Amino acid sequence: MNKEKKSKISVISLVLMLLCVSFMAILQTNAANTTDYENLLQYEWPVAGADAGRTHFSAGPAPNSPDILWKKAMPTINFMSPVAFNGNLFVGQGSNLLALDPFTSEIVYNVTVPSIPDRICTIMNIFKIDDTQIGVVIGSSGSYPTTSSLWALRIHNIADGSNLWSDPDPKVASLRSGLLNCANYVEEEKMLYVAVGNETGRGSFAAGSSGKILAWDISDPRSPSLKWTYLSDGVIGDWGTNFVYGEGKLWPDGSAHHQPCLDAKTGQILWDTELTGIRTYQGTYYEGKLLRGLLDNTFVALDAKTGQILWSFNPGTYGFWCSGTSAAYGMVYCTNVDGNTYALDVETGEVIWTHWAGGLYYPGHIQIADGKVYVCTSQANPSPITPESSHSEYSCLDAYTGKVIWKVQGLEFTAGPIDTTCIAYGNFYGFSHIYYGGNGDFICYGSPKDWTNFLGDSTHNAVGYGGPTDPALLWEFKTNGAVISSPAIVDGKVYIGSYDKNWYCLDARTGAKIWNFTSEYRIRSSPAVANGKVYTGADDGYVYCLDADTGQKIWEAPTPGYWIHILTGTTVEYRGSPIVVGNNVYVGALDGKIYCLNANTGNIIWSLQTTGAIISTPTHIAGDGLYFTSVDGYVYKLNPETGNIIWNASTPIGIEISMMGSPAVGDGKVFIGSGAAGGSPAGIGQFYCLNATTGDFIWTVDQLPGSGQLQPIWSMLYLEGKVFHGDFFSFDCRNATNGDLIWSTFLTREHYGSPAYADGKFYVPSDSYGIYVIDAETGDKLSYFRTGPVQSSPAIYEGKVYFGSCDWSVYCLEESSVGTTYYSSQDQSLVSDQQLELKEAAEPETSIEQEEPETPETPTDPEEPQTPTEPEETATESALITTETAITAVVAIAAIIGAVSLYVIRKRK
Repeated sequence: MNKEKKSKISVISLVLMLLCVSFMAILQTNAANTTDYENLLQYEWPVAGADAGRTHFSAGPAPNSPDILWKKAMPTINFMSPVAFNGNLFVGQGSNLLALDPFTSEIVYNVTVPSIPDRICTIMNIFKIDDTQIGVVIGSSGSYPTTSSLWALRIHNIADGSNLWSDPDPKVASLRSGLLNCANYVEEEKMLYVAVGNETGRGSFAAGSSGKILAWDISDPRSPSLKWTYLSDGVIGDWGTNFVYGEGKLWPDGSAHHQPCLDAKTGQILWDTELTGIRTYQGTYYEGKLLRGLLDNTFVALDAKTGQILWSFNPGTYGFWCSGTSAAYGMVYCTNVDGNTYALDVETGEVIWTHWAGGLYYPGHIQIADGKVYVCTSQANPSPITPESSHSEYSCLDAYTGKVIWKVQGLEFTAGPIDTTCIAYGNFYGFSHIYYGGNGDFICYGSPKDWTNFLGDSTHNAVGYGGPTDPALLWEFKTNGAVISSPAIVDGKVYIGSYDKNWYCLDARTGAKIWNFTSEYRIRSSPAVANGKVYTGADDGYVYCLDADTGQKIWEAPTPGYWIHILTGTTVEYRGSPIVVGNNVYVGALDGKIYCLNANTGNIIWSLQTTGAIISTPTHIAGDGLYFTSVDGYVYKLNPETGNIIWNASTPIGIEISMMGSPAVGDGKVFIGSGAAGGSPAGIGQFYCLNATTGDFIWTVDQLPGSGQLQPIWSMLYLEGKVFHGDFFSFDCRNATNGDLIWSTFLTREHYGSPAYADGKFYVPSDSYGIYVIDAETGDKLSYFRTGPVQSSPAIYEGKVYFGSCDWSVYCLEESSVGTTYYSSQDQSLVSDQQLELKEAAEPETSIEQEEPETPETPTDPEEPQTPTEPEETATESALITTETAITAVVAIAAIIGAVSLYVIRKRK
């Protein structure tokens, strides 16, 4: 082979190598930009309190909403904090050590920890020793003076839970409930510090005497040894008290009016500071300070080296500091019996913000991550001052301002002042309703649940998580026409249509417009989003498939509809909306056909002709069938793969009947409502329940009490044996078994939109200007938010409510921050660079500016809306470089490099 050929081959090889390397770099970059399990596993919670300083802080991401990733019933769960490391969650259940998959709750292993002879033992503390070994502290209860409580240490293999070493000499523990969480492993020192009773078996409030601290050297986990002991002059090791470590020092808790500081290696007292009150529960070491609350309602910051009191704060309220402290972002956080959560500046003790939601007593520990504070803000306890009782509530607050991000009522995640929650792997984990080792649920809050189409998903259960009890406006986006379309929300983007003929994509957190797509007619249907694509209804006679990121059209499919709308027999505002199941798109049209389209191409797979327009959105139940209604008065059940009719049921109709609602399916039943004008043979406002297998009628409500003279077009919701629906004036709850009315709440006239549900609340749209929040159990009106007429059905995402209004706007409502007081602007110089980066990452990007079309004056005649100003016809270009663009750039660069290389080689010749 001659040199010229070799040179050419070398150049070609070089170019190919550059292409491969560049392409791999692109793939790696794209992978790095994707939040996946592997990236999240680095964010561990290896000990109770997150670290030996008990900051309760995670450097990783954390949920923006109370969307439940999984919920697992945990009978006889232990009175302790879950911990997370080596890709698993670890909890105790009696004397059993459980390792769980953090993303599915599946049990990885369940092993029994060796017990203390002749004792019933409970796992009280779990901690990570190193990458292969896990420490377990077990305790047994006893009653003074006959039998003392004992504790013992066990070492296990992290990989399979097998026991590697067991302490042959159990030690005396505090009397009340064994050990609780009274142990702290410090990886830096390779030491385990445990609170125990004294030699008589005492060492608790019950016995009223002192206890001891034992320091165990675990540098060799197969042969731990006692290194030193410290005898306290106050009760230690009881009710969630613990040890705080920092700078080689150890600060024990205990019921005494002074704070000792011990050398962590020797146990010798380095300093001892007198306090004004008993040191309660757990403190925190943070930025060179020991931070803790006292029983006299004073909060103190002590210099970690000298013990000097740097500042103290007393709110002057009827209370005391009733939980351990937490610290991050230059602030220390703690709750008080006065009902407030406090954020104090760690340098000055200045109050940054407070949040009050009701009565508190023992709210558990605050956890911090991702610029957010997770805290029990209220418990169902009587007030110590008034005869009123408060409610249970758990909240996520902005760590910098105290603003409410979300809250869930009826939930506490607490068991006295004990840790029962942690933040790891990007998720929040907590034991709910756990009291003294009782039964409860282990709940994981994770990524927000997408609201993919009309009424949530293809089953139309319209169930979200969180949702405001007292809604406040987060943002409003103005279009050039009425918005009766209902939003879909996926991956932080809101998709919705308007009468101004545009489909919009908005940033869910800011309301900024990302793109718009212009159709040929006013948009009345709602979108469906799946696999990076947006599918629209057939408002202008076409179903469109759009790119979800850019708004560019991928395909369009003719599904005639607009031209025969007069044949529906009524003035119809809504249009049928699509759902996506697998590779199929199902959508009804005004030509009386239900269509099944290929989701990738738009090709018609099958269609079924009915004898009336199809206004409803089909409901798909996996393994069962596809349900929909037609204005011809029939309810249909089809085979979703073939379009063959399984059954169709005729409702007792006159020509005025409007079968427009989408069927609700649950517990083997189908629920559907229709309406009729006055004088109809069928009466006014029918409500039907059919057998989902046969289509036979189970029961019928002949007349809804407030139906008036209008054909309702709402859809029902089925939830836990009840059916919820609107009628002309009211919002009702019925027994799903027989249709009996459970409660009815008068709201106001005309309810066209359908409700959505989240955490015991319904969000009910009203054509009489606004949206109601209704208690799902009682029907009580909790609150109301006024807008223009609302015919759009609300969507719930990240604890917020989204909907459109006939006043031409799209709204996003969040929980109001009533009860939060922000006092001052914190000096950002106090915040570490890492924490500032976390704060910036937690804040939504607003690089895409909202381009609001000019809003003309509201038309005086609602029947003749003004012609809207057309927004830009092309979609806004995405701010992100696509993979295809990057590859093109790499190819071009490689070609240039190859050409230059070839030129150099030839030049050398």
